[in-house]
This record gives sequence, structure tokens and C-alpha cells, in this order.
Amino acid sequence: TFIKTAAWARDHVNEGQFAYALSVAVIQRDDTTGVVLPPLYEVYPHLYFHGSDIAEFQSAKMQGHTHYVAMTNWTGASDVLHPEDLLGYFTQDVGLNAYHAYAHLYQPFWLNSEKYGLNTYVNRGEAFYYFYQQILAHYNLHRLANYLPEMNDFDWNMPIEYGYNPDLKYHNGQAFPARPDNAELSSLKSYTVEDVKTIEKRIKDAIDSGYVIGKDGNVISIKNYIHGINIIGNIVEGNEDSVNSRYYGSYTTMLHNLLALIMDPATEHGVAPGVVGHYETALRDPAFYILQKYINNLFAQYKNNLPAYKHDDLYFNGVTVEDVAVSKLVTFFDLFDIDVSNAVDVASIDELDKINYVAKAKRLNHQPFTYKIKVSSNQKTNAVVRVFLGPSTEFTYSNFYGEQASDVYYGHNTADLDRLRNYFVELDRFPVELKNGDNLIQRNSREFTTTVGDDVSFKSLLKSAESGNTVLSSVDRQCGFPDRLVLPMGHKAGVPYALFVMVTPYG
Repeated sequence: TFIKTAAWARDHVNEGQFAYALSVAVIQRDDTTGVVLPPLYEVYPHLYFHGSDIAEFQSAKMQGHTHYVAMTNWTGASDVLHPEDLLGYFTQDVGLNAYHAYAHLYQPFWLNSEKYGLNTYVNRGEAFYYFYQQILAHYNLHRLANYLPEMNDFDWNMPIEYGYNPDLKYHNGQAFPARPDNAELSSLKSYTVEDVKTIEKRIKDAIDSGYVIGKDGNVISIKNYIHGINIIGNIVEGNEDSVNSRYYGSYTTMLHNLLALIMDPATEHGVAPGVVGHYETALRDPAFYILQKYINNLFAQYKNNLPAYKHDDLYFNGVTVEDVAVSKLVTFFDLFDIDVSNAVDVASIDELDKINYVAKAKRLNHQPFTYKIKVSSNQKTNAVVRVFLGPSTEFTYSNFYGEQASDVYYGHNTADLDRLRNYFVELDRFPVELKNGDNLIQRNSREFTTTVGDDVSFKSLLKSAESGNTVLSSVDRQCGFPDRLVLPMGHKAGVPYALFVMVTPYG
């Protein structure tokens, strides 16, 4: 049985392999629906907290402390040493990084949907694109909130501009390597830089030609958007649903590994892979966002080759959004207690039960807020409401709005609207039944379908399991963007943003 197999593997298989295999199995199996996994940042605290923080808890263990509480800092020091450190509250947030890891447990690149009969993977390629498009949009809104300029684009002929020191350690104590500014990508033992460029050219050629080459050399059209973007997405990710993995390779993984192994590309000096090589840690590195933007530009190229929408394609006949109102948006920093007892070695489960090591993490949060939408309809009909938050074209300091100097206010007339639309994040999406006449729709931020709350702690789950309750239906979904981070950091004087609402036919 599954339980007996898992129990055997727990004692006989590498602990990292066991935890990964068990997590994927629990998520994918029908008979484990509702079983809640422990928070990844409690299972692997060394991947979510600075090595200096982990060392403090290990020192407390050696000194015989059974209870220990310590403050952690996302900068790893008391001072912000580099402008990119200003975004540490976002890029190093344990919930955000766990979300990134969870997403790849729900859709592992190596899993073939046809072989395992997974109908939920029907839009897998598009989901890959949209997942990272939204991550990039959130990231850029936080850059905007901190008055940081838009990052430079990735260029094969230029070095990686941004250096990074993660101050993380693997479970065996080996450090994640730091990267200096202007490091250059080099060929690896298993493939060269030119190999990645060749695969990239094949993908770009396929996008421009309107068709891809299948495994048998057959031509597959990608001119239909729904069908095409899924094919392109699967090819770009390089997952097992790719129509021709031998020809198009594993583009995203190969490109990420060039950066992850940049400090020892030939693996001649025993340097461990960098943070971009792991889903749990990749979002910490500013260079990750440069690469991911470059990858997502392939989808922009594909979209630009499609016919433009016509008015009738987007028009919802008889339905009009009359007004939108939102309550005051307030962000703040709070403290969150995280059990990091797994950061230290113990001799037995009994010893683990006796220790209680807690890391206090300062994190961005927001007050609950509501929005109201007034929609008029000339008939009773089913619809879908989608709500987005993005940059306002009023005023702000940022080169996101154009090429002008960053010390000048930009207004509506100088804003680059085509670029700004890529920085809108989807807050909410839900079906609604519209009646004939005026409809007032009101939603609270705690109802958003795109976000999740905090995970239940490992010890709470353990107590629940010991009492025989392994299915916790009241627990929020695990794989979702953290509700706390749905709003960019605000300022005392206020920061202008735009709320965009669209209502489309259901189905």
C-alpha cells in the first residue's frame, strides 16, 4: 500500500528524495485529496533562512537550550548594502519562496500528463507562462514601490550585471556560492552556451513560422491561441508534455543552470549550485528575474504574431461596468513565528518533541480591504469577474514610465502604457450571475481566489494526525500566492495604483 511504501522509504531512502517523492505523491494521488503537507519552510528551514540564523539555532542546541527564539533579518545584516536589498522583504519571503516550490510540486516538469491521466494539465503550457508573468508583475510593482528602476534586459553578449550573496547553506553545511557583479555565463560539462542559443533559435523560428516540429517530423500549427500557447509553453519549460523534447530540449532549465553553475561551470572545484538551481531559493536572486523576463519575452513574441482582437471578440453585449470603488489600502510589517526545529539534528522523535526553536520573521502584510463593482446588464446571464491591480498613470518616480530621467515626475501623457500593462497583477477571479438591471458586487480581500493564507505549522499537523485527523478541509489551499504580499509596499504619503475590472461571459 501507499502508506507502507512511504513508511519503508522514510527509513531507507535519502531524506531529500523521500520528502520530494512523498510531497508529489500526496498532491497527485486521488486517495490523498485533502491531506495537508507541512510548510516547506519548516521541513527545509536551511533553504529559507540565512546561514547565520541557522547557525544561531544550532549553537543553541549545542548549549543545551530546548526553547530558543531569535529574530531574523531578510538583509542578513543590519544595513542595506545594495539597492536590490530593499526588495528583500519580497524576494526572501518564506511564503513566496514556498509558493514557487509548491507550484512545481503540483506540476513537476518530469511528469507526463497523458501517461498519468492528469486532465488538470490541459492548459499546462499557458499556466507556466502566466505563473511567471504574474511573479514578474508582482516583483516589478515592488520595484516601483521602492523607486527602483526597471532591471536591464538579459543579453547573451553581456555579463550578469547584478551580483548576489545568498548567505544560505545546504543541509550538509556547504554554502550556496556568492556571485560578483558582472559575472559571465560559461559552457557547462553537459552542454554549451551555444547549445542553449540553438534551442532558443529553434523556438523563435517556430513562433515566427506559426508551426512546430513534432517527434516524427510532422508539422504542428500553433496559430490557434489556446492550442498554440500551450504547445509553446510546454516547449519553453521543456516539460514531459513537449511535442518534441529531443529537438527543443529543456530550454528554461538549461538557461537557469547556466546561471546556477556560473561560479564553477566545469564542476572542477566542488562549488555547489547557486540559488537559481532550486525552486525553493531561486526567487531570492535578482538575476533570476532578468532571465525569467527574457524567457517570458518568447511568449510576447508569440502573442505579437497573432491577429489583433476585434471589437466583437472582447465586447460583452448588454453588460457594462458602471463604477468601481475600493476601501483604503494599508500595508504594514508584522512578525511571524516559524518553527525551525528541523534546522538542528536530533537523535530521536522524542528529542524533537522536547525542543521548540522559533524564528521571528518580519514580513509585509496588509489590512483587509473590500471593493465594490456596479455592473449593469440588460439580461440575466452568467459572467466572470476579474480584478487587477497595477501602476497608475497619474504620477510616480520611475523609469517604468518611459526613458526620461528618474528624478522627474511622469504623468499620463508620458506613460508607456504598453509596458505598464505587463505589470498588472490579478487579485481576484470569480463567477457571478448577473440579473437584469443593476448589480452591486462586493468582495473582501480574504475571499480572493488567487491568494492563500498562512500554512498550518508542522507541529499542529502532527497533533492532528496523532488524533486520527489527517484530512483538514478547513485549511486554505497550499499552492497560491501569499495573501500578505498581494499589495505592494505603501508609503505614508500614499502610492497611486490603478484597479482594473473586466467582466466577460462565463464559459
